[in-house]
Amino acid sequence: MLWSDNLEMHGVPATDGSWPALTVTGLPASSIVARPSDLITVTDSAGAKETSRVLMVARSDATGAATIRTRDTFTLSGLVSIGDKESIVFEALDMPRAVQPVAGAWGYEWAFREVFADEYPDGWTERDPWH
Repeated sequence: MLWSDNLEMHGVPATDGSWPALTVTGLPASSIVARPSDLITVTDSAGAKETSRVLMVARSDATGAATIRTRDTFTLSGLVSIGDKESIVFEALDMPRAVQPVAGAWGYEWAFREVFADEYPDGWTERDPWH
């Protein structure tokens, strides 16, 4: 919930033209603070959360405030977190044949499908392969 220089970011619901947005204060001054597809989350004082995706590059003004255009409408005000991680599970539809030529460019082509726990009667246990 804190920016790297330990500034608390606070947000309130807003609009940017006809788009939903979040006006955020407490950002570093005159900086790019969010990029398209970043997750942005608001947590109110009761612990309720709302999350959306950023739609366009957002820059803060000289006072450290920015209106960040989002995909979804926010109804909560509170502490803001930008750049959270999201976990998505995919199933490999086929296994590529691992053939590397002697010379030249090469690569592998994969086909994936996003899957959801409710599609599997026993569910699954998600593991982070990077840890």
